[in-house]
Amino acid sequence: MIGNYKPTFSGIDGFGELKSNQNTKGRLSVAHDENLKNGDQVEVKLSSTYQNEQLNKGRVLSGPNHVNFKVTGLKPVSAVTDWEKLKSSVLSDAQAEHKSGDIFKYDLKPVATYVSVEDNYLSTVAIGGAYEKVPKSAKYISFVTVVKITQTAGSDAPKIMYQNYGYNSLPYYGGKLHAEDLDQFKYSKYFGSSQKTEKDAVSDFRYSHANAQELKL
Repeated sequence: MIGNYKPTFSGIDGFGELKSNQNTKGRLSVAHDENLKNGDQVEVKLSSTYQNEQLNKGRVLSGPNHVNFKVTGLKPVSAVTDWEKLKSSVLSDAQAEHKSGDIFKYDLKPVATYVSVEDNYLSTVAIGGAYEKVPKSAKYISFVTVVKITQTAGSDAPKIMYQNYGYNSLPYYGGKLHAEDLDQFKYSKYFGSSQKTEKDAVSDFRYSHANAQELKL
């Protein structure tokens, strides 16, 4: 009874979604239709409301009431933009915060990068500036690089800490992350608090970005 329905998947691998067809609205239900990745299996079935409506009309439904579809065609997150270039940019912020001097010496090393994709960012901020021309259909990508910071002072034992540096909610639309001029998003910079472990730093980012995933560079 699903008929010739063929789902359309859109978005970024790991953050994809199933696009509903207006002709199937109310007739079909999907248990898992967001934060999809290529290879996921999505079960589409007749909604209980639709089945009851048909039974009340005296129509007997036959055949399976669900079909599994494999998620394909989502853009790899690694191909969204030049992540190495963005990582280099945020490392400059980390280095500016930790300049070696006569007493304290710092060694900085990026250890991991995490990304998150959000909807409807503009509903929570004042519209204007860099976001003025962003379409309503846009997604918003946040990312951080976890930086391992080793601080030494004379003969004292090194102090190691982990901190996130990145950007919150850069607009993504038209298959592109619009971050050509990062200066226009300077108020979106992300500065995490100092943490004792890499795991703590990741948890710090996930606290406000629940669907964050590691980006392998």
